[in-house]
Amino acid sequence: MTPEDRGADDDIRMLLSLAGPRLQPPPEVEARVRAATLAAAEALPEADGRSSVRWLRRALPVAAVLLLAVLIGHRFLPSGPPDAGTITYASGAYTVRGAGSSENGVSAGSIVRTSASGRLLIDLGAERHLRMDHNASLTLHDRSEIWLHRGRIYVDAGAGEPVTVVTENASITDVGTQFEVVVDQEQLVVTTRDGIVDVSLGSETLRSRAEPGAGEALEIDGIRLIARRAIPTSGERWAWIQLARPAFSARDRSLSEYLEWAAREQGKILRFSTPLAAQQAGLRTLHATGEIDADAATLAGVLATSSFEILPGEDHEILVALRGHD
Repeated sequence: MTPEDRGADDDIRMLLSLAGPRLQPPPEVEARVRAATLAAAEALPEADGRSSVRWLRRALPVAAVLLLAVLIGHRFLPSGPPDAGTITYASGAYTVRGAGSSENGVSAGSIVRTSASGRLLIDLGAERHLRMDHNASLTLHDRSEIWLHRGRIYVDAGAGEPVTVVTENASITDVGTQFEVVVDQEQLVVTTRDGIVDVSLGSETLRSRAEPGAGEALEIDGIRLIARRAIPTSGERWAWIQLARPAFSARDRSLSEYLEWAAREQGKILRFSTPLAAQQAGLRTLHATGEIDADAATLAGVLATSSFEILPGEDHEILVALRGHD
């Protein structure tokens, strides 16, 4: 380095020190920028011919520096990022770019993609689950933040800590709920099936709230809300999520556990006709020992082998009673 170069570097350092610390963007803005960058990177075409050679020449020095840093830091850094989730069910093909610490673990920062035939259920911990439909792509930033690049996902956060879904245009955060997010180019649809969801669009925050039997869908184009409409919480509209999870394991489980699971899967509210019926359902063990599903026919069959029955009620509820007691 020449004296002139050293002098220039000193001048730059002095200017930077006079300028003081740089302002940092809000965390949600930084997350959206990162999500958009990843989406753009994965959309880049594969280079070939002379362009790939030129790209390789530019990339090699950077790769060499990164490799050296990895080799030097390997002894002092953990073996890898912690798991952000665990794949507990898969149908069809999918890929995970980033290894987890366990066989089905997905490490923080991994990109997960489903094929045209693939669906996944990912356990986020604390009784929170993520389901991915066909042709979806996302980055599992950590156990509470998902960067959705494209496709359709469904989050069941229950009463656990909030889960945030970040897209190029918005940040979606639940308040103890079940909700669906669909990204299709510039179109974004957020559907609240249960509870409350906050959708941040720049300086504006939209709140979506589900009522018993009636969810709500927000349709967004860019950063502009174009429609808000009611959506039933049960029915064929939600059929795909039943294909992205395992059936209920009945061995040594109570009737009450199954009924609660089936009602939540159907998007309905479980009610017992009397406190006695609720108590007895918690004490009865299921007769089945294998796996059973949540559909209405299976539910009726399970109750037919017990002393319980379903009474007529509202469309959005399952009303269970002790047979002959009501």
